[in-house]
Amino acid sequence: MKKIFIIIFIVLISSVTYAEVDFVDVDSEEWFYDYVMILVEDEVTSGYEDLTFRPSNIISVEEFVTLTIKAIGETESDIAKTRWSDGFIEKSKSLAIVNEGDFTDYTRPITRGEMARIVLRASDIEPPIDFMNYSSQINDLNEMDTYWQNIAIRIYSTGIITGYPDGSFGLDNNATRAEASVMLSKLLRPSLRVLPTVSDYEIRKYAINEEWSKRLPIHTGDIFSEIPHTSSPYSAGVLKDSVINDGLNMLKFIRFLAYLSDDIYTSSEANELSQHGALLIGVSEFSHTPIKPDDMNETVYQKGFDATSTGNLAAGVSTLSESIKRLMDDSDVSNIERIGHRRWQLLPNLKEFGVGFVTTDALYTYYTVVKVFKNLETVSRSYETVNWPSETAFPMEFFDKYTPWSVTLNPSLYDVTNSLNIKVNIKNTSSGHIWSFDNSDKALEGEYFNIETSGYGVPFCLIFRPDPTTFDGYSLETTYEVTIENLYKVDGSLVTLTYDTQFFNLSE
Repeated sequence: MKKIFIIIFIVLISSVTYAEVDFVDVDSEEWFYDYVMILVEDEVTSGYEDLTFRPSNIISVEEFVTLTIKAIGETESDIAKTRWSDGFIEKSKSLAIVNEGDFTDYTRPITRGEMARIVLRASDIEPPIDFMNYSSQINDLNEMDTYWQNIAIRIYSTGIITGYPDGSFGLDNNATRAEASVMLSKLLRPSLRVLPTVSDYEIRKYAINEEWSKRLPIHTGDIFSEIPHTSSPYSAGVLKDSVINDGLNMLKFIRFLAYLSDDIYTSSEANELSQHGALLIGVSEFSHTPIKPDDMNETVYQKGFDATSTGNLAAGVSTLSESIKRLMDDSDVSNIERIGHRRWQLLPNLKEFGVGFVTTDALYTYYTVVKVFKNLETVSRSYETVNWPSETAFPMEFFDKYTPWSVTLNPSLYDVTNSLNIKVNIKNTSSGHIWSFDNSDKALEGEYFNIETSGYGVPFCLIFRPDPTTFDGYSLETTYEVTIENLYKVDGSLVTLTYDTQFFNLSE
């Protein structure tokens, strides 16, 4: 028994002594102290023979690879060595922690990005399913290519790397021994990982940027596969598929912003009518009911009239996709009372539509028609409200101080017959300023409010706008809270609706 006691005692003393290595250059008050001690305790490192750890020294590839192999409980490969690290490097390759071609020089400094890649491969850590949502928290992410972006976001989302205080990742920065200690300690001790939090705003902002990257216009060059003829004998021409697709994608993106289904399409029949409509307003008059030019064939005119009388019209905008975007504005005195263009493009039940675009020598040069109703396929979709700008996050590129806000209410849920006393507030939650709107606000060029119930899309829409002459515009990253009072549901219950949004700039 005495021998057993002595052996246990010696082991305990040895363990404690090892865990309490007192490095002469690591003060217990340093931010990295606990992490270094974990590596010592787990026998990953014991520092240098002179009792230094040299925390500020740049760490090399071979040093970090060696520490990683030790941290995961592996030993070096039994091979003939020409350098002290050869066995650890060989082991890292056999475990696919390092791949051939990753490094040509193992004695050079390792970067933070390269450390992150090694740790991800060396561990069984699974990033969260929504790890891409954290991208907005890494402010130098756009400086990386896609390959390194993926690594940076994945390691960040696990809490192993938190980045610098300024929000940057520092992908290409050479790493110090202290930084390496922090990363490896968090690999060893999951409890040390500080998982980042992500707000609904950041999640939505990321989703919008991702959607924009898929939907942004890409067509260049000539726009017609058949060029229109803008004098007798008239011919509407045909747009290239890529131009039409740009228009389709723009409307899909707009509907995504409004949380509406983007399951929509352009049909050849509707496009043909819209193309004739664009020709008609380009050679006749800019009107939903343009007169027939004397020298125009009746069939050409009727096709054009069908589209102009059942579509959104734009003039002076040089591309189809930009026209569809501009039609969402409706801020001028002739449109703000109804915002009809917006309401048709945000019709929840929209499924089929058509687009047409023509250039002429007339006053506005560019003419667009978007056929949005009559003899088009629609589909019933559930919704409660359709908000523009929409809740949570919204790109400033699609809204400015002149643009009216709108809330379209589902008339099967909300009582349109009991709406005269509705009031709306917009609150800047940073400054505390509140804009209040009711039926007394009718300045078409200033502060405006209207309850619009005519047949433009959904026939129940609240339209409101602060006076654009009295403020400088909406601030980025500031929360604006909308409150709608005195609103009745069809069951007679009185309700108040509230939502908020923040404006941001789309990623380049």
